[in-house]
Amino acid sequence: MTPKFKHDCNGCKFLGHFLGYDVYVCPHGTSLYTNLIARWGNEGHEYASNELENFQKMMRERTEKITGIEIGTMAFQDFVFSPQAIDYHRAWLLALATNFTV
Repeated sequence: MTPKFKHDCNGCKFLGHFLGYDVYVCPHGTSLYTNLIARWGNEGHEYASNELENFQKMMRERTEKITGIEIGTMAFQDFVFSPQAIDYHRAWLLALATNFTV
């Protein structure tokens, strides 16, 4: 699998293309943590990112809640599999699941 969109960070590791997003992990994020990146276009602003550790915590612990007008309040794990989910969250989850190593 090859990236569909231009990404100019040489430190990022491409995990694959999922649900219309190129997914990367970047150990050179703006914090002390590794970042997940979902890129949906070639322009510099066409991406979303989150700390890998934070995303893993939200998927692991039912204490992480999402609140919205259309969804009320639900655990993040339920939100990711709901019709209201943000597709790049699903792309991150698929990328991490298919690149899992023990």
